[in-house]
Amino acid sequence: MSSGVWTLALQSVVLIASAWGVTRLLRRQSAAVRHHVWTLCLGLLLVLPFWPEASVVVTEIPVAAEVTRIVVRPDEMVRAQVDWMWWVWMFGVVLLAGRELASQLRGEWLRRRATKTVDGYALSPDLAVPAVCGLWRPTVLLPEEAMEWEAGRVAAVLAHERMHVLRGDLWWQLLGRVSCAVYWMNPLVWVAAQAQRVECEQACDDGVVLAGVAATDYAEHLVAIARGLNNEPILEGGLSMAKQSTLEQRLRALLDPLTSHRPLSRGMLVASFVLSLVMLAPVAGLKLIAQTDSGVLRGVVRDASGAKVAGAKVAVQFQNPGSEGRVELTRTDAAGEFRFPELPYGFYFVRVEKEGFAMDAYPWRRLEGVKDKNEPLVFTLSVGGSRETVNVSGTMASPTRIRIGGNVQAAKLVNRVAPLYPVDCKKEGVSGIVLLSVVISKDGDVLSLEPVNQLVDSRLRDAAVSAVKLWRYQPTLLNGNPVEVTTQIEVNFTLLP
Repeated sequence: MSSGVWTLALQSVVLIASAWGVTRLLRRQSAAVRHHVWTLCLGLLLVLPFWPEASVVVTEIPVAAEVTRIVVRPDEMVRAQVDWMWWVWMFGVVLLAGRELASQLRGEWLRRRATKTVDGYALSPDLAVPAVCGLWRPTVLLPEEAMEWEAGRVAAVLAHERMHVLRGDLWWQLLGRVSCAVYWMNPLVWVAAQAQRVECEQACDDGVVLAGVAATDYAEHLVAIARGLNNEPILEGGLSMAKQSTLEQRLRALLDPLTSHRPLSRGMLVASFVLSLVMLAPVAGLKLIAQTDSGVLRGVVRDASGAKVAGAKVAVQFQNPGSEGRVELTRTDAAGEFRFPELPYGFYFVRVEKEGFAMDAYPWRRLEGVKDKNEPLVFTLSVGGSRETVNVSGTMASPTRIRIGGNVQAAKLVNRVAPLYPVDCKKEGVSGIVLLSVVISKDGDVLSLEPVNQLVDSRLRDAAVSAVKLWRYQPTLLNGNPVEVTTQIEVNFTLLP
């Protein structure tokens, strides 16, 4: 989880920096255009976690020997340690989501509490600055002091707030706050949301000027409204018209003769959308680039004398949430080395087996998101006791039966259909191990069958599945009664020289 968090952090920094560059190029355009760019940026931030992963193509997994056997499924695996950073991040998200919900309820309460007038707005005793509240039913709220304002100021204020309603700014600002909640640990996301809010207010200022209000007169109204505020107004669940912290920037943009005040036209909408995607969307590729050469689990197997061990079976058991039960298999090559490409970051149980040697294992091996941290694993096999296996080539042999123990009579295979080696795989030199999880019914039929490993050629997997699903067993007996049992079947496809 921490690897994914750091990846998203990097993406968000590059994305926001790119958005800042776009808005700098458009600094002489209207605020509506720059607001559109910042909104696209914040929206893309929410898309990044769901961007498709890079696909993994495995052409060959070296195999030096072939074993076919049936094993009883082990007890349920212990879950991996949960990354503490995930819980910290989730705590912040839940906290900010609750705050946003409370804010929306506060805005709705202000809207309902206000006294409506015949002019299409409402007077609120709880506000010191004009605002618009209500996502579904946006309402313009004015402070009670607005009854003493001159008619020109009231008209300018209403024009500004109604621009928010026409533009749907309450929803766009909600998008920005959701992005802040998801990326709350990144301060640049808060800066981007603030920039979006400033451009939003300036875009509505431009709309007032285009409606016929002189820029100098409107600037005086803004200053008069802000002067009456003793401190920064805080409105939850709505958009406040004036804030002292952004007043100077708004006035400068409002009175600058070189700055455009035009609304966002269709042509400018398309142009800004294309320009933003050209500069912002490729940032999502950082996820694929960052993961292309990382997430590789590799190692070497030696014996007690230091000699390389070829043909040792290496099993990687997944411990990540949502992937429990998945196992990937391979065998060491002639140099005693093995490699699992593009495994998801997280925790794994790695074990190595070779006939004549005792098993060696790495419990809870953590695969990091940085390639340099994934040092090769080194396994040293000591001489161990022998065990019964059946080695075959080209065709599948009868599996070795392992006794379960206790007052249990293990299932016995009575009808086996031999898997066929796909012809095209033989021509291409493709080999591999297919691990299947099989449930045997009380009648001895294969009740269900699911492939366990994924890093194996699909043609080999299909051939194994097609054959094993036709197998039939003598039912497993527990205290004399037939019971369902779960087993794993290993089907090895090996090409002989």
